[in-house]
Amino acid sequence: MPRFTLPIAYMLCVLLLSSIPGDTSESIPTFVLSLIPSSIQNLLHIPLFAGLGLSWIWALNPTQLTTHQKSAALLLICISFAILDELHQLSIPGRYGSVSDLILDIIGILSALWFQHKEPFQAWLTK
Repeated sequence: MPRFTLPIAYMLCVLLLSSIPGDTSESIPTFVLSLIPSSIQNLLHIPLFAGLGLSWIWALNPTQLTTHQKSAALLLICISFAILDELHQLSIPGRYGSVSDLILDIIGILSALWFQHKEPFQAWLTK
């Protein structure tokens, strides 16, 4: 169970980021986000969800699942979370859920699967 702490904590952090209002409130997180152009904010979905995917690969590694089952579990968990995150943003003032953000999330998740097969990452992911 301790290995699952990392991806679950990661998901909670993503939800916290998604909970930052997009309106003109005077909070520090809103101010920091206002300094980043929205096009760059959108592209940040890719590395954010690649990191989530890698954390789930690491957490699922010691399980008795086959490689295909691990990949399927990763896709199911991460894509479901990405959908829920976009839906969650609909309830945040000044934020919205979008299909384009969801597509960027999925690109990040798929890149995690790609990284899983690259030599430098294999050693880290199997520890």
